[in-house]
Amino acid sequence: MGYGMHSIDTSNCIAHYSKLNNLANILHDKQLLIGSVSKLSDARESSMRWLDTIGYGHTSDITQQRKAEKLIKDAGIFLRVLCCASPKLNINGANPIENAIYGRPRMWAQYGDNSNGFCIVLDKELLGLEIRQHAQKTEHLIEDKVEYHDWLHLVSSSVCIEYGDGVGLTQSAFDVVSNNEMHRSIYFKKSKDWKGEEEYRYLLYRETCENVFISIQKAVIGVVLGCNFPRNQFSQAKGYCNELGCECYALNYSHPQYQLEKL
Repeated sequence: MGYGMHSIDTSNCIAHYSKLNNLANILHDKQLLIGSVSKLSDARESSMRWLDTIGYGHTSDITQQRKAEKLIKDAGIFLRVLCCASPKLNINGANPIENAIYGRPRMWAQYGDNSNGFCIVLDKELLGLEIRQHAQKTEHLIEDKVEYHDWLHLVSSSVCIEYGDGVGLTQSAFDVVSNNEMHRSIYFKKSKDWKGEEEYRYLLYRETCENVFISIQKAVIGVVLGCNFPRNQFSQAKGYCNELGCECYALNYSHPQYQLEKL
């Protein structure tokens, strides 16, 4: 083993960052969880406060109200997202590792457990094929780059679920979240402050309360361990990579730049 000018061919790839305690769940089981949006860390995305209810009529209809509120709860469960890093343009003078999809400092801090975790480099097309198998309808999956804007805090648009006298209550949580393309607006637009992530997302709607897993066995290109990943677990990670048939690398920070070690 040794540090040097190692690199990974990430042509047509994206990268998914995860925590150390997910190592076996992902690499040993060879699968990724597409988590419900209600479990995202960003309150703008997880709170579901862009969905609201309004009742009509002089008499309160508790049954209809509860159905409307359940639609919101179901939306937070059935709508699922997989967050990845996508390639970005080379910047003159930038460290090539920090510019690569597997070396983004902010992604390591936000999703990679403060560099204690790991990053999986995945073939974008093969991963997409696996995810599409879980979409019951074409419109139940959106895959695209995230857009970054500085005006999101000024926009208060939302979806209102109506119920009561003379109102037919929507029966599908998907009808609610997709009203006026609101699901795309909420989950594919982020504050400009996050732009360094250059995020690529898969937004899947699947009507089940069970976890949704996708196989990575065909799509994985390589695994990169964070610079704070425990060295006494290198051999375990390397073993999982051997089972997957991919290379295993480790990041190291040697002032003033990151380096990559091939294990």
